Amino acid sequence: MKSFLLPLLFLVPAGLRAAAAPVAAGDAPYTLDPFTVTGTQTSEKLITPLLTLPRHATLTAPRIAETVNLVDTEDAVKYLPSLFLRKRNNGDTQAVMATRTWGVSSGARSLIYADGVLLSALIANNNSIGGPRWGLVAPAEIESLDVMYGPYSAAYAGNSLGAVVEITTRLPDRREGSIEGTAAWQSFRLYGTDRTYAMAQTAVTYGDKAGPFSFWISANH
Repeated sequence: MKSFLLPLLFLVPAGLRAAAAPVAAGDAPYTLDPFTVTGTQTSEKLITPLLTLPRHATLTAPRIAETVNLVDTEDAVKYLPSLFLRKRNNGDTQAVMATRTWGVSSGARSLIYADGVLLSALIANNNSIGGPRWGLVAPAEIESLDVMYGPYSAAYAGNSLGAVVEITTRLPDRREGSIEGTAAWQSFRLYGTDRTYAMAQTAVTYGDKAGPFSFWISANH
């Protein structure tokens, strides 16, 4: 054991003595020569997956009419990137929007606005009774829809960590109205069940303008 440790004890103190040798009071400090570091800017993205994710999306009323079968107002967001609309049937009043940050069980962690008025139900953060109040806006009222993807925004409250949807509505400039009906059914026969499940939805919208006064009346059942 002594013959193995002796070379180590001989070499290590020599190195320590060289590194820890005190500087005499009369010695001048050693100064490095000045040097310059230069570089060139490249267009390479170091965080490519993060930068390629969508940060904003916009839909206008003509675009919605061309690309979406709009039964309810919430249907306007169902084809947007990085969003998922959990809608159990045509007429579900608790449709929850999920984002790439949070799922359908945390619907209150995204904010839905209509002309700056909050539609999200922050009192219930679940997928049963926590859906935004989409029905306060009729599909015919939508002028445009903007989505800002999270996480977080300095312009909105803390629940914007999923996404922020801002619906901009329009006012009618003449008399207009619509009546729409939707029906669907599905048969199920398995595990001792043999039934046909049906649903029906009716939407009525009426708008008009009298001088400087414009209004909408809508109902959805």
